[in-house]
Amino acid sequence: MPAYGTNAFKELRLDLYLRRSFLLQSSYDEIAIAIAHELSHVALDSIHHPLRGCEKAVDLTAMLLGFRRLYLTGSEKQENNIIHRLGYLSAREVLQAHHALSILQENLWSRISAHLGREDIQKALFTLAALGALLGVFALRSLTSR
Repeated sequence: MPAYGTNAFKELRLDLYLRRSFLLQSSYDEIAIAIAHELSHVALDSIHHPLRGCEKAVDLTAMLLGFRRLYLTGSEKQENNIIHRLGYLSAREVLQAHHALSILQENLWSRISAHLGREDIQKALFTLAALGALLGVFALRSLTSR
């Protein structure tokens, strides 16, 4: 994988294949989770992150990058007393990550928006995303070091 920001990365073409049977039997949330997971592989590989091979870290990255509510609603479903799971995080881990990221987002957003006018909201969103990515690196390291 070329490094993020390089010309090779900018020119990179990726093909993502999903089984037709998966698409036909899955909900929107499940399909979005699968795509977010695979694209999180790209994100982590392109920055050569040391946790890029850890599937749980990839799922946490997808949650951090904005898909946490989908993981909450779509990573586990029960059908005929059988539990179907999607992803590598347990239901408890998804709930804990969702809760932690919710608190982080709420606290940061309230602090940022208190100091900005309406014209700066877009800048604040970009700042929040960058800060969230940075904090996510630290969170992933602490989760995997235990």
